Amino acid sequence: MSLRKCLALVIAVFSLQGCLQVELTGPLTDATITIRPLRGGAAVVNGLTTANELEVRAQVPASDWNSFSELTRLKLLGGVQLPKGQIEPNTWYLVEATGGFDQDWDEDGLIDLNPRAVNGSLHAIVRGSNLRKGLTRVNLLTEAVYRHMQYRFPLMTDAELMAELNFQAARLVSDVNRDGKTNYNDVLAWSRLQHADAYNGPPDFLWELEVAVADNIEADLLDLITDRMIVGASWDLARPSSGNIDNLMACLLPVWIYELCEFEQLPLIGQETDEPDIEDIMRHLVVEDAWMARRFETLLRRMPAELRLLFRSVTAIVIGNQIRPSYYSSGTGAIYLDANTFWLYPGERRGISQEPDYRAAFEQLVAFTDLWRYVSTTPGNGVPNFDPDRRTLEEIEAPAAALLFHELAHATDVLPVSILPVLNPRDTPYFVETRQVSEHLQSVYPLTSSELQEVAQVLYQGAPTTPVVTRHTASDIGFFFEQDLATDLYAYSTRLEDLAMVFEEFMMARHYGLIRDVAFASWPAGNEDDWVCDDFRVRWGVRGRVGEPAIVDRLELVLDELLPELNFSAELAALPRPTPMVVGSGWCDGFLAAGNRAATKPPQRAPRHR
Repeated sequence: MSLRKCLALVIAVFSLQGCLQVELTGPLTDATITIRPLRGGAAVVNGLTTANELEVRAQVPASDWNSFSELTRLKLLGGVQLPKGQIEPNTWYLVEATGGFDQDWDEDGLIDLNPRAVNGSLHAIVRGSNLRKGLTRVNLLTEAVYRHMQYRFPLMTDAELMAELNFQAARLVSDVNRDGKTNYNDVLAWSRLQHADAYNGPPDFLWELEVAVADNIEADLLDLITDRMIVGASWDLARPSSGNIDNLMACLLPVWIYELCEFEQLPLIGQETDEPDIEDIMRHLVVEDAWMARRFETLLRRMPAELRLLFRSVTAIVIGNQIRPSYYSSGTGAIYLDANTFWLYPGERRGISQEPDYRAAFEQLVAFTDLWRYVSTTPGNGVPNFDPDRRTLEEIEAPAAALLFHELAHATDVLPVSILPVLNPRDTPYFVETRQVSEHLQSVYPLTSSELQEVAQVLYQGAPTTPVVTRHTASDIGFFFEQDLATDLYAYSTRLEDLAMVFEEFMMARHYGLIRDVAFASWPAGNEDDWVCDDFRVRWGVRGRVGEPAIVDRLELVLDELLPELNFSAELAALPRPTPMVVGSGWCDGFLAAGNRAATKPPQRAPRHR
């Protein structure tokens, strides 16, 4: 199809059937088009450029051009005819539009007299059949989807790729092409000029990506901006009447330090009330799917009331499908929770990322594995199941409580309740100057094992390994661990994790009768697919480490500062002493998990939080 026929279609129906168009804020003219197979190979289209005003006017009678509205003239720019014979219909391609001039940078619907030069590139993942039909627009949303998926699509089958493209599209836009469904075709049809309102997220996120592409900023920052564009489009307030979601998204997903929000914009829950109730908390909840809000509220009503006091030190709670691992942000003052903790039904689980925690790969760098789990002190209760095919509310409550105790401990550590009344409303969480509880803990009861600190940096922070770390056996790690004051190897990752781990372990024992096992085991021999749980032989292990007298002293300091209005002296005195595990026993043998054998499977462990 010639450019003339392509323009004729645009004139007739304002459709781009029969041609490819590129758009940033407005149509992008004189951009160079390159098309190559998505998974590698030589370019099949190279050197074509998108049509500018002079080229379009050369194809349109002057009388017609003069009769067009200014907006119609603008819509005719930025198109290009593709040589269809070089494009295979069943092949996936990457379209790249580089450089050019944005013809409506000021968004006034007129062709700009001085269009802005674009120094970066826009991309689109497109199936060959779409390119041959011309049902393609390279735009801000195709760029966001490409960058969000760029490290994964080389490993995907075509069916997996299409499913993921449709999934991301459903997060980003509404039904742009009005065919009754939302899928990736809507992203390819979307126009900033014509369909800005169809983008589900804050308009400022679009503007930020426009600037980033035009200025050709570094790739890492561009990835953050595009990820925020997708994630922020799918998040919503659990109580829509409780605030401006667009402003809140910018506060919760900052890319730049100047985007950090002050307390007067995004207050801590404890700045609004001294004793938060469930509704106070729900007004600060942001979710990706409506079921998450319902589930979270249900769980809050089942969980201990004192948990609610810990929410005083957070600005918001976010539950998302792509959050892994869960974490607390000192920049925003919010906790970000993995939705995998909260699902009950397969339909809920389908929307949640199945990507493993990135830290899982680090354990292959050492000669041992550290194992942990919670076991019940009540006969018949069993070990909480963190990842079955189907779950009940009773099964997910304890893991959800452990997650909340951990992340809220981080929040209260960084912003202790004692300082909330004197916070400056113009401050941001990141810039508050105070002595954190974990600093006090380390000054009074420090962890001293340099060996375990070095190991933890490799296992949990991704630091390069060393020959010394590589040589440590499970027995070595157990020896170092027994001499010190931590309840988990993860405590050596940072002082923040040290505090959160000891607090979490105590609270789970106090409220759920769950005692934590921690052990160091040797890696089994043979093929990983053939491993069973008891192939992991314990070289050092203990149940209920939190009851060690020297650790109880540390725990008392933590409790006094995180929850100063409560008295835990009776519970601290009643903590049972730790019970050592049998060296050489299997992780799932009768002593370690009586009545809860899982000898046919390797250890199933929940991910550690951050």
